Amino acid sequence: MGIREGERHYREYLNLRNQTDAQLGRSIKSYQKNIVEHNEKISNPARFYSSWDSMGEIEKQGRLEYWRNEVSDLEAKLNLAYDVLRERGAKMNKFALADYIEKLIERADAAHNDSKSGDDPKYIFQQGRALAYYEVLSSLQNTLRVHHPDELDDFGINFDMDKRFTTA
Repeated sequence: MGIREGERHYREYLNLRNQTDAQLGRSIKSYQKNIVEHNEKISNPARFYSSWDSMGEIEKQGRLEYWRNEVSDLEAKLNLAYDVLRERGAKMNKFALADYIEKLIERADAAHNDSKSGDDPKYIFQQGRALAYYEVLSSLQNTLRVHHPDELDDFGINFDMDKRFTTA
């Protein structure tokens, strides 16, 4: 686990390794919050920029690409923080799993909403992305039904996947 010197985010990895578990928890929450905020900007940029509608298409695409790159960067850092916890022998507890599932559902909702706009290749990619989230969550839900049937509400995943993610 971990990364080697010279690899992307190596300094961030060293910083995370020097944090206490409590500090790592705060870093994880911060990464998650920023990921959600950037995904909201991607999904509804006009809500965050009053001048969005008057921007040129190149500037709009540039901002969207920037936010997508930021999400990717934050997700990499979030995964590093989880790697550091695993290196320390920390196990994923029920709370952490519920939190992880919540984030997956938020991302799945965003992907589903982004995929509703037609047959353009960009939207076909978004439809594939939405399908991937659906498959992951469906598999997770089925596994939890087998091993923790009375706790689906606790994990926030006790809902009809087909109704939520396959309707227009």
